[in-house]
Amino acid sequence: MPSAPTDPSGIGQEFDDHANCLACFGVNVGGELGDDRDRAKVGWIGYVRDQRRQAMLGELADVLQTVGNLIAAFGITDEEVAQAMDDCLERNRERGRL
Repeated sequence: MPSAPTDPSGIGQEFDDHANCLACFGVNVGGELGDDRDRAKVGWIGYVRDQRRQAMLGELADVLQTVGNLIAAFGITDEEVAQAMDDCLERNRERGRL
């Protein structure tokens, strides 16, 4: 099933699939239909997004730690990092990325 524009990751459909599967075994998830199920679905989507965000933040922290380790290993000074960041900012401005 193609993803909806408001739910490109498809996690809303994932909620429906799980809720329907549980309903087959007599488990009521968020009511039969209507507001309760909609609220449960919004909660599920928020939970999954939060989990994905935390995973992404963990990966970003790993990248930053690696960059910091490389800076230390190669004896790069704070001034060199600052200049490299300024140069990067200018390149991105010239390319229209900012």
